[in-house]
Amino acid sequence: MSSPSTLFVGGVRARLWRAPQPRAAILFICGNPGVTSYYTEYLTQLYDALHGQCTILCKGSLGIDETGPEAPPPTGVWPFRYYGLEDQIASQSRALDTLRDLVPPSTPLFVQGHSLGAFMALQLLNMHADKIHAMYLLFPAICHIAQAPQARITRTFLFMPVFALVHMMCWILSRIPRSWLYWIIGHTSLRYSPDATADLVARPYAVATAVYMFHDELRMIKDIPTHVAERAKDKIVRSYWGQGDSDSWSTSFHRRHAESALHLDRWQNVIHTAPPSKHTSTECQDALPHAFCLRHSEAIARITSRWVQADGPGPHGPLGLSRLHLSEPPRPEPLSEA
Repeated sequence: MSSPSTLFVGGVRARLWRAPQPRAAILFICGNPGVTSYYTEYLTQLYDALHGQCTILCKGSLGIDETGPEAPPPTGVWPFRYYGLEDQIASQSRALDTLRDLVPPSTPLFVQGHSLGAFMALQLLNMHADKIHAMYLLFPAICHIAQAPQARITRTFLFMPVFALVHMMCWILSRIPRSWLYWIIGHTSLRYSPDATADLVARPYAVATAVYMFHDELRMIKDIPTHVAERAKDKIVRSYWGQGDSDSWSTSFHRRHAESALHLDRWQNVIHTAPPSKHTSTECQDALPHAFCLRHSEAIARITSRWVQADGPGPHGPLGLSRLHLSEPPRPEPLSEA
């Protein structure tokens, strides 16, 4: 498998898979918490599935992934200064410009966003529609986040006593030997990405930033604005949702709302059928979890790689879809966790 290089974009760590002769480019925007290490396997699988013909850039979130002194100052003010959602959107805008400069001007640029990253992707589309060829929203948290079942649980972390306890626990965990931390993580649902989780916990301020960002999510992620839908009208927009209400962040209610606001057509067989339109919605039939990147990177990479292959300019997409063998990916085992 290919290995990415590491660089800093706007003062934040980023991963870059650079194609020698790129025929497409992808900006991937992480969910919350925005740690690039969680997505390294998925993006490596995607890069390889596209035969190394697509340059991919993934930048972490300010204050959550490794952040250098050259990063801009935070603008969030609740309950004290922090990197808020507006900061993250501005930072991803800079990443979009960086990616644009890394590839030839004629290279079609795709933006993928996972969960909260899908919301930020739509904001970039609203700001830079002229630069973006297609938009892929994976398990998207793009509307009425306060009505998500998981939001009711996460909201408790905004109470200062609860937050203080969590912050103290993270501070303690950051100071124990890494081998002990791996053992503790091995007994949680994040045991499939121990390095990424240890990287997150080792920076207690990163957990605080993730919690504060959720406060911004509740304030900002409501209806999909009409002007955003207008921007999307002439672009390719594809979305992938959890099965039924299995995704506690993006339920069937959120999917129906997004389908109505963005005029998305149902497209279930994304492997062997041509897309029915430029705007599609696919409901997962394999019980994949919201945090697909922990265990099921290959399954999603197979799907999104075919989207890229099909959606570029020309009759066969930017990477020659007709020359590739489109075999059905293995169906993953159903999961018991959300």
